Amino acid sequence: PSKKPRKKCVARPLLERRKKADRNRASRQLSLLHPLFAAMGQLAPQAHEADAAAEASTAIQTPLFGGALSAAIPPRLADVSLARPVPDHQEVFSDPSVDQALVVELLEHSGDVPDGEGAARFYFEDLAEQNEAAEGARLLRVEALKSSSASSSPSSSSQVFLRGLAASPPPPAAASSASNALEACTYAALAIGTASIAKGRSSSNPSTSSSNSSNDNSNKVSLALALLRFPAVGSDLLVSLTTATELGSSSIGSALVPADLGNRAPAEIAAEAERLLLAVASSLEVRDWGLFS
Repeated sequence: PSKKPRKKCVARPLLERRKKADRNRASRQLSLLHPLFAAMGQLAPQAHEADAAAEASTAIQTPLFGGALSAAIPPRLADVSLARPVPDHQEVFSDPSVDQALVVELLEHSGDVPDGEGAARFYFEDLAEQNEAAEGARLLRVEALKSSSASSSPSSSSQVFLRGLAASPPPPAAASSASNALEACTYAALAIGTASIAKGRSSSNPSTSSSNSSNDNSNKVSLALALLRFPAVGSDLLVSLTTATELGSSSIGSALVPADLGNRAPAEIAAEAERLLLAVASSLEVRDWGLFS
């Protein structure tokens, strides 16, 4: 069956509040934008440090959607909204020096997609489609971190992954049955996979571009997605991380990122990206449920 188009889920009164918050933090974030402006030719590229432990320790609990949500974001990931327009239902952070993008996104709850692995697969495929990578996308695994089934015990990762929700208040609509946001979340999962995403243009000579890999403009990427479902407020919350693991020689990113990606193997890069996604998602807190109204 064909998929329904994505539906934005953002309360209008908070949109203006978000814009004001973005302007107020612009001066604080400017020093963090070196990688992003480097991609635009305004500043020299900065070296990327791939120490995951050090990165986690320097992450900043950052207001999202005007402070309605917050999450710990590493400083090297620049707030893209300070450089170009970003859809109101998204918060986007980027590090062009390693061709990596982090997106926190609010969508209308898809009631016709039941909780379970099928929901994680649905959103993974949707993410690949939004990145124009649907044909080459491959879902490697789904890890359920919270199930609506009472008999299902949480995985060992869930205690880390969901701690921010456990510290957040429940939505008013579910206050009688839930003591915190974690209890109001009916399903949480990770979906991990790969895809090929074209960046730039391949050779203008069709015979050359089809037979010579040196003209490849597609990057092989790790697609990591965290799905949190809140039917009580009609919303699904997604945190996605797209990270290049291999660069096509004609990709736009190849001019900004070392061709060998720091001599790291694709599996190593993908594992590091998954750890980053878990760190960001584990810190995610809900401070104002009015965002989902």
